[in-house]
Amino acid sequence: MMTISISSFHPLQFSIPEVDMFVGKVSIVLPELHVQIYDLSMGIDLLKGAHLGGDAQVFSLDLTIPEPGITPAKMMEMIYAAQGTFEKMWKTAQKELDKQGALLG
Repeated sequence: MMTISISSFHPLQFSIPEVDMFVGKVSIVLPELHVQIYDLSMGIDLLKGAHLGGDAQVFSLDLTIPEPGITPAKMMEMIYAAQGTFEKMWKTAQKELDKQGALLG
């Protein structure tokens, strides 16, 4: 499987493998999300938001590109065209994680 990694949306930055054609399974990996694992606030307002956690690779989209495939230039064009959709998905996922709060405790 070929992987395209998006590292940021503003400015849009991504890396693609050096290939002649994209064909078959291609994974588009969105930027890491911040995940809160454990609440450390102990119910104290001054410590509100204190947590154990970190950034984690959570989101990827898998595509299947049929023969004869598409060129890297066309793939980059598609990523630029879908930037808004990818960013909206990523922001929605981060918003839901933030709303959930710490997964434990």
